[in-house]
Amino acid sequence: MRLYLYHLKNLIKTKELLFWTMAFPIILGTLFFAAFGNAKMEDNFSRIPVGVVIEGQADAFEAVIKGISVEGEVKNGKALKSNSKKDTLFTIYYLSKEEAKKELKKESIKAYMFVKSDEDITLFVDKSDIISSIVETFLNEYKAQMSAIQMIFEENPERAAKIGQKLMNKIYGKSEENFIVLKEESVSGDKYNPYINYFYALIAMTCLFGSMFSQKGIKELQADQSALGVRRNAAPTKKMTMLFIDVMAALTIQFVEIVIAFIYFIGILKIDFGGKIVYMLIMSAAGIYVGNSIGMFIGTVVKGNSAKKEGIMLAVNLLCCHFAGLMFGDMLNIMEQHAPWFNRINPAALIANAFHSLAIYNSLEPFFMNVVILLIIGTVLNVFSIAIIRRKKYASI
Repeated sequence: MRLYLYHLKNLIKTKELLFWTMAFPIILGTLFFAAFGNAKMEDNFSRIPVGVVIEGQADAFEAVIKGISVEGEVKNGKALKSNSKKDTLFTIYYLSKEEAKKELKKESIKAYMFVKSDEDITLFVDKSDIISSIVETFLNEYKAQMSAIQMIFEENPERAAKIGQKLMNKIYGKSEENFIVLKEESVSGDKYNPYINYFYALIAMTCLFGSMFSQKGIKELQADQSALGVRRNAAPTKKMTMLFIDVMAALTIQFVEIVIAFIYFIGILKIDFGGKIVYMLIMSAAGIYVGNSIGMFIGTVVKGNSAKKEGIMLAVNLLCCHFAGLMFGDMLNIMEQHAPWFNRINPAALIANAFHSLAIYNSLEPFFMNVVILLIIGTVLNVFSIAIIRRKKYASI
């Protein structure tokens, strides 16, 4: 405990670390808020306008889509804005294929579905963003459930009716088991911040900047990097014990910083993160763990002085955050479209995706999937780092 408190005081007294890991994210978040403006920050997430082109018989699909949408008015081949007060997920416009293409280009609809049958449905979008992802999620879930029903009907016809009812319950949001965001009040009833991804990426950056703490700890544990490292290697305390204490102290300070950041964003800036703050703190803790793992890994693997290691570490962190949407909010969706595998290994993207899943999905399964992947990445990096540290010997101290 004495060594833990000592290292805690050592980190707190390092003002430049506190600036980059706490003050800088708060300043950047304030600039984001000032740039976007209050009016835009409070935009409502209204019903998604979607075109439907039917060129065949699709009774089941039409029944499903009518349950979660209102029908928009089409006048002279043009989709008009719906004024219906019914709380639903979509506003559906029945159009011809040519009309749907034109309306999609004009962005009066966000996507359109080309329907040949209940099973043969193709989705067309003009750009990849969170709204088109919601439409795609709905369609993928519909196809998966229809495929399951068809298989069950072929093998066990008497169960088809019961499974069909279960599908309808999930789509209408009446089942406690539903696992996609088709529950009307979860999306269309809540406020949605169109610029929230910048804040998700900002929290991810704050987590990854924890690598600065662990890199400092590694520096002070290596005899060839600092005078303190010489003294600590000559001390009777085991190296792994000192490393564990350093990491715990760093995790403690950074978790407090994350809590302060959330208090500022929610209490002062009034950013609406969706009310699931406990889960966001769980994800932040996992992100902090990975951030410290990155710092340990770079601090042990990269050869050279501390300035070189800090430069590489900063470049890695900012690159990860850039592809998570910190500099360009739609970057996360662009990467999901063109290189989805990168989003599965990018810690910042995993953190941002986990936050998105809390806002979009009723189920916590996608959220915890991102948490697990983060923990795996952090653990793998730590195993390599510890193996290198344990093997490192010095001819003389």
